[in-house]
Amino acid sequence: MVELGDTRQQLVSANISAGGMKLRTRDPAAIITLDPGQIVTLEFSLPLLSAPVVAQGEVRWADADTCGIQFIDLSPRVVSAINRLQWRR
Repeated sequence: MVELGDTRQQLVSANISAGGMKLRTRDPAAIITLDPGQIVTLEFSLPLLSAPVVAQGEVRWADADTCGIQFIDLSPRVVSAINRLQWRR
C-alpha cells in the first residue's frame, strides 16, 4: 500500500532491498500520480515479521506502470528482515 496525502494505492512489489523497492501496478493511471521527489508512506508485509511495516520513502522515478521508492527511515529490525529474505532466495 502506498499513501500520498489522502490517496491510498494498492501496488505490487516487483523487488525489494534495504535501500528501497520497485512497485508495479496493473493500472497505469495509479503510477502517474507519483512524481520523483514526492515523499510517500508505505505499508507492506515481510514473511519474517508478524506485523506490517510502515515506512517513509521518496519516489526516485516513475513510468507508465512502475516506480522506484527509496526508503527514508527503516528500522534496523526491518533492514535485517529484508536482508535475511534476500539470502533465503
